[in-house]
Amino acid sequence: MLEHDSHLFASITNAIAIHTTEQTPEIEANAVFNYEYDDFQIVYLSHKFAKPEVGEKPRIRIVLIKDDLVVLSLSALVSTEVMATFSFSQYDSIDKDYVSLGGTIEERPVSYETDVLIHFRGDWKHLEQGLKPSKIEIVGTMQQIHFGDIGPDYSNDRDDDIQLAWEQEQEYQRRRDEDLERWR
Repeated sequence: MLEHDSHLFASITNAIAIHTTEQTPEIEANAVFNYEYDDFQIVYLSHKFAKPEVGEKPRIRIVLIKDDLVVLSLSALVSTEVMATFSFSQYDSIDKDYVSLGGTIEERPVSYETDVLIHFRGDWKHLEQGLKPSKIEIVGTMQQIHFGDIGPDYSNDRDDDIQLAWEQEQEYQRRRDEDLERWR
């Protein structure tokens, strides 16, 4: 029923992926400067069902049984990649305004646990037609993502400044060499 190539597994994977990308957890970070995050994205990578022992089948719990409804639950560990764009500023006490200090794009791998509820509806007398879920519900979200220590990324600006300084030095040496040639 939960083989990787089964329709049920594909439906669960799709439900987890959609649920994961639609989350809006609280973003936390440590920074020397004031920061705001501008853009935020969660990418679903994979999931694993909780198993009692390695090599065993996933543990399925029965949540509800009614005349025409059965709800089963599976626990899953979801792996994601979280990306956020941060912008930094510092308060300028002379101008009484915040001065932009640049930004950075940070990515972190984040895993979280969730429960997958699978609702089956139907007439249980006709199970030979196959058991198909009527609803797949994902319960559990990422509450908070902590990016750790962050700061402005000046690497591109620094590389451009180094390149410009090198080019100016090359131009200066070329002119000096030309001037020396004229005096000879």
